[in-house]
Amino acid sequence: TTIYRFKHLSKLAANDDFHDRDPFLDVTIPADGDYIVGVTDQVFDGSPEYSYRLNIGTLPYIDYVLPPAAAPGTTGQFTVFGRNLPGGQPAPGVAVNGRPLERLTVQIAVPADPLALQRLTFSGLVLPRESTTDGFEYRLTTPQGSSNGVLIGITTLPIVAGAEPNESPDKAQAITLPCEIYGQFQAPRDVDWYTFTAKANEEWVFEVISQRMGFPTDAFLLLRRVSDGAEIPLPNQDDDETSPIGLRFATRTDDPTSISPALAEGQYQLAIRHQYGDSTGNPRFVYRLRARPKQPDFRLVAIHNTPA
Repeated sequence: TTIYRFKHLSKLAANDDFHDRDPFLDVTIPADGDYIVGVTDQVFDGSPEYSYRLNIGTLPYIDYVLPPAAAPGTTGQFTVFGRNLPGGQPAPGVAVNGRPLERLTVQIAVPADPLALQRLTFSGLVLPRESTTDGFEYRLTTPQGSSNGVLIGITTLPIVAGAEPNESPDKAQAITLPCEIYGQFQAPRDVDWYTFTAKANEEWVFEVISQRMGFPTDAFLLLRRVSDGAEIPLPNQDDDETSPIGLRFATRTDDPTSISPALAEGQYQLAIRHQYGDSTGNPRFVYRLRARPKQPDFRLVAIHNTPA
């Protein structure tokens, strides 16, 4: 998507792949006049099946919400970060693509339905990889219209906020497992370190949810023993290649899910970073890092079979 000022045909802004592959533009119009908005396929391909919706207005837009998950049946305080928020205040030092964000504190009631932990309630597009999470939709409503919908996760794990500075092993943030930590890949080369104590023969599942929230992230996990600094091999510490139904319902994701080997008693450190973090970082790149015991679970997927 590109916007031009008609009088001089000068480009004001352009964007692609902001949320998954959908573009988003936040523009301050410099003067009264005529403007042109252009929408194209990125590779200028075309088909009668390539439909789109273009919303233009002074609507509120939510970039992300902290915390990104909460316990079922609770009502708590959340901070919404975005643009044109009703009653919003400037968020000092928080900008996305050079555009400063606002913040707004709201109270949100999390569904108490016992089935909430087995449901994904969202009115927008849900990709197959995103169907493996649980959550509900939240929107801000104003006289001008509603904001975009954002997904807030539902979890039964204790929620811990990642606290800076924790960018190196010597500054690792102490946590108690099991828990769910939330943080952000805020800047290039951002790495977050956490430290915990394990008992003999414990096995932990470390699961990241970030790309499955619609962010262009590729998380990577590292586990090391504090006593000698040895790295503990983690299977699937980069991507989750699991896709049991193949291409028909491809659940493969760049969010890793890894089960640790049986650990010896002692102190360990867990690091999470963005694979492309040397060149990209963004406060809207939020992650959820879940550390939980192994527990049997399953998902039922029904796919309509269209006759040939």
